[in-house]
Order: sequence, then C-alpha cells, then structure tokens
Amino acid sequence: MMISLLSAAAMALTLQAQPELQTDAQPATPQAAAEAEVAQTRADRRNERVCERRPVTGSGISRRVCSTRGEMEDRAEADRQRLESMQGAVTEGQPNGFAPPQ
Repeated sequence: MMISLLSAAAMALTLQAQPELQTDAQPATPQAAAEAEVAQTRADRRNERVCERRPVTGSGISRRVCSTRGEMEDRAEADRQRLESMQGAVTEGQPNGFAPPQ
C-alpha cells in the first residue's frame, strides 16, 4: 500500500516537472498555438470522408465512390506526375512524335 502511494506521488511529481509529458500542456506562445490549430484543421480536413458519383464508361449508370480528401489529393498528385512523365517521353524530331523502336 505504501509503495503504491509513493510510486503515485513520484509519478505526479515527474509529470509536474516535465510539462511536455502532460497531455493538457499549453503551447509556449500564441503563434505556436495558432500553428498547432492550423495543422490540426488540415489533418481533420484530409481525413474527412467524401463521396461522389462517377460515370461508368459505356453505361448510363453512375457509381458512388467514397474516399478521404487526403486519398483524393494523393491520387490527383500521382495522376499529375504520371501525365507529366508521359508528356516528357515524347521525342522531338520524329514525324509521329515518338522515339523509333530499338
């Protein structure tokens, strides 16, 4: 009983001595608080689930597709990079714009 009481007191003193370990510790400056809030807002926005209707090729029926905003942003960035790499593959000087087969 006495040991558990002493260990609880030691833990409380440790948390008081090290404010960065406290879960309810406040940021040091108002600017840091604002930056933390902006980062949290961005994280919340990236994790927001969004559904949209996309047409199915060759059909009159559309399909509902759901994903997070972060996944959509990552997919759009990957598509953009893939398109840029394909555009960079075109060779000038060839009549059809492509490199001859090797």
